[in-house]
Amino acid sequence: MNDTLETVAIPAKHPVRRVLGVLVRGPIGCISFLLGATVVLVALVPVIGSRIGPQAAEDAFGESFMGRLEIDGVDLSWVSRQAVTGIVLEDPDGERVLDASISLPALTALARGSGGKLGRIAVELPTVELTRNTEGNWNVARALTPRGSDKGTGGTGKPRAGGPGPLAGLADMNAEFVLAIGRMAIADLGEGGPRTPLELAEFSASIRLEPGKPGTIEGSGAIRSPELGRVELRGELADGRDLSSRLPLPIRSLSLSVDRLSVQWIDDFLRQGGRLVELVGPVAAVEAVLSGADGDASARSLRLHLGGSRTTATLHLRFEAGQLVLDRDQPSTVQVLDPSGLAAGYVSASLPEHLSLITDSQSIEMSIDRLVLPLPASLGVASEPVGLAVEVNVDLGSWLLQTPSSTLALDRMRLGAALTSEAGLRASMTASTGGDGAVSIDLETAPLGELLKDLELSRAPNLQLEIAMAGVPTDPVDAALGADGLLLDLLGSELSMDAALRPTDRRGVWSADLTAHSPVAQLRMEGEVEGARLLGREGRPLELSFDLTPLSSPRIVGTLLPMLASAEKPPGADPARLSLSGYSLPLDGDLSGLMGELELDVGEITARWLPKLGGSLDRLVEPLDLDPFVVQIADGRVTHPPFQIAFHGQQVTFEGAVELATGEAQFDALIPSTLVGGEVGDLLARAGGTLGRDVTVPLSLRGRWPAVKVAFDTADLQRDLLESLGGELGIQAADALEDVIREAVGDAVGERASDGLRSLLKAFGRDG
Repeated sequence: MNDTLETVAIPAKHPVRRVLGVLVRGPIGCISFLLGATVVLVALVPVIGSRIGPQAAEDAFGESFMGRLEIDGVDLSWVSRQAVTGIVLEDPDGERVLDASISLPALTALARGSGGKLGRIAVELPTVELTRNTEGNWNVARALTPRGSDKGTGGTGKPRAGGPGPLAGLADMNAEFVLAIGRMAIADLGEGGPRTPLELAEFSASIRLEPGKPGTIEGSGAIRSPELGRVELRGELADGRDLSSRLPLPIRSLSLSVDRLSVQWIDDFLRQGGRLVELVGPVAAVEAVLSGADGDASARSLRLHLGGSRTTATLHLRFEAGQLVLDRDQPSTVQVLDPSGLAAGYVSASLPEHLSLITDSQSIEMSIDRLVLPLPASLGVASEPVGLAVEVNVDLGSWLLQTPSSTLALDRMRLGAALTSEAGLRASMTASTGGDGAVSIDLETAPLGELLKDLELSRAPNLQLEIAMAGVPTDPVDAALGADGLLLDLLGSELSMDAALRPTDRRGVWSADLTAHSPVAQLRMEGEVEGARLLGREGRPLELSFDLTPLSSPRIVGTLLPMLASAEKPPGADPARLSLSGYSLPLDGDLSGLMGELELDVGEITARWLPKLGGSLDRLVEPLDLDPFVVQIADGRVTHPPFQIAFHGQQVTFEGAVELATGEAQFDALIPSTLVGGEVGDLLARAGGTLGRDVTVPLSLRGRWPAVKVAFDTADLQRDLLESLGGELGIQAADALEDVIREAVGDAVGERASDGLRSLLKAFGRDG
């Protein structure tokens, strides 16, 4: 083939035709071919996309996410409406999350972009199943979890510097966006979750945009939970100018309302065990209204309202420099119309089982005096960093603290609380207890960020608590602390107290200081709380000074010295003193875990000893001056080394132990017969006369005061009598001695064992 152009003979009289021929056969011909091929390819794009698009989309989704996407068909077109049908999203277990279909304008309309009539874009969701499994994970979140990670990933959350807003592309658009949901079910399969799903049915929402005009938002549907209610959505988008700006929300106004929302479903979902229903009521109406002026973000306001049969709440907020703040021109309040649900469901439920806090107030009013909620940085609002701040004051009215044995009336109770990101929580509660009695509690924590890192009290940072009481009845305080009457017995019927828990320079360790006083006792403690134990500080023992009253005497003397009874202080005597050093006590008050060294100084007292033999020993009610003694406590067991008590000039040595948790005592001693009165004392004296020597009898005390069992061991004495008297007379005397002592001890009054005693007396040469 000849590569040179062949010369074409054109008559000279047709020069234009000659030039055109060259162009058609040369560059214009090539361009025409390319244009034609392009037109054909463009025309075939819908056909090609419809065939390969579904598979490509499914593959791309599967490579990126843990779930599975299925698309039944794609119908693309340049001139008519397009559709994506049969969309199915499944979680990693193959359970269906949703069905969907999408209807779009023709490709030509989409290609025009803004400024043209785009038309209607519709998303239809016939069924949506949102389910949280027993591990607390939502199926939709699991389906959209990126491969290679345990959690979904997102952007940095940082707004772009400058530039148009994220919705600037909608400013000149003429379009309608429609969302239709046939049935959306929200189910929680976890233990204790709602028995039935929350359903949104027959819901339809639309957004209409038109250049130069505000867009409109409309939506409505039914909600079942299982109460049948309705959800309504109405609003206007900002016009084109505001859509192009970087306002916090591109909304001029928005109203969302839900009536007859099942509080029971929310209660179950939040695992409140019915408490939320008791507080709010079985159903509630919820409303949120957003409004504002065009182009001025700070002029936008938000009203939130909750209406239940037992509680109502209204918040008035406005936007200000990247945050939502309280609108001080309108009151924001919470009113509990029936406080019994709050008392039973939340207050009493947080107390120990033996306590309940009830109220006879008709209502409780809470005023919200300050509220600052930072807006997410992703909204693109340029502002200085701000933190959370909340301040409330609550008029709680009158309450009753009830224990199994008493009731403490708390009148004019008020609560004030302030929470900020920088300073943490500050709360204060005050109440009167009748007459001049008053109670105040102050609480302070670390900054919120630090507090949320570790909510456990044993590790919570910078927790500070102060409690003050003045002229408060002791009985309910004793019961509230689970002291089993100890405070009441020691301090009397009324007490004043100051207690403080403050952080130290060691994390997880707090100083714990307590001062309590009453007309009959003084208590001072300077310790530390570490973990679940109260520890004594070195050189700072717990100190108690107290009068020996009929109540405190059994508690202290009766427990630690069960051989004494009815111990009292003579007029003008110094009070008894107790000191506990190096102590370690579980915070639950379990005395079986108490460790430490205890010193007791009762000083001058009058007492009766061996209370079980009271009827036999009345003559031994006498003044005593006891020396201080020190005992060790290990695992709640007080171990007494040998110690002496002088009765009528005769020393009696005791040793033994007491279990503080149970009060069980075990003591042993040798008792001279001359210290034993009544029938038993007389009998022992006669036996000593027969034997020609002083008689001592081993004594044991077992049990819990006041039911301490006293026993004499007469085995040695009986043997001596048997050997001394001999024969039948010795046996008779020994048996009679055993009978008399047993009956005297057993009946606690030393009653006469007539026959046995007469026989014994005859054996000693004396008529009965």
